[in-house]
Amino acid sequence: VVIGHNRNVAWGFTNSFADCQDLVIEEFDSPAAQRYRTERGFEPTRMLREIIHVRDASDAIEEVVVTRHGPVVHRLEDPTQNTWRGLSLQWTALTPGGALESMLRMQRATDWNSFRDALAPLDAPSQNAVYADSEGHIGYALCGRVPVRRRQPSGLPVAGWSGDALWQRFLAPTELPAVLDPPDGLLVTANNR
Repeated sequence: VVIGHNRNVAWGFTNSFADCQDLVIEEFDSPAAQRYRTERGFEPTRMLREIIHVRDASDAIEEVVVTRHGPVVHRLEDPTQNTWRGLSLQWTALTPGGALESMLRMQRATDWNSFRDALAPLDAPSQNAVYADSEGHIGYALCGRVPVRRRQPSGLPVAGWSGDALWQRFLAPTELPAVLDPPDGLLVTANNR
């Protein structure tokens, strides 16, 4: 159960829209994109072969280039400049995490503290979690893996070879906003007006 309740607590989620992804400009040493530029020089990319089965047609095969920032979602060649670039997607949801563990722990939560503990492994997507219990308490907690960046976010892709696109760390669950029993007795979170 993703949104639901047990005997003691009930919970719901809305999308937090936390900024958990970046587009990173990559520079490759050739059109084959077997190596990409970093602040320490060129390093090898990983190549993944994805086979997509299509009903009543031949399988589609996609060669995915992966850098330290994530999969390359677009490549662009400029033969006149002898440069080969691309955009990689750095996203918290691309790293395996603990969402399933979190869901199972929520099923067993008995109070606010055990509910907050249950949210800790929930990594992606980042969510607004609302809480109510059989004792009449209500609460809110932001959960998910939220990156701390080396640079001030601009909303624009950043050069991957400078090292500025790397994330320093993720906010700890104790650093994310949370409140139990707000003084006005009101909590609101929604993805619509």
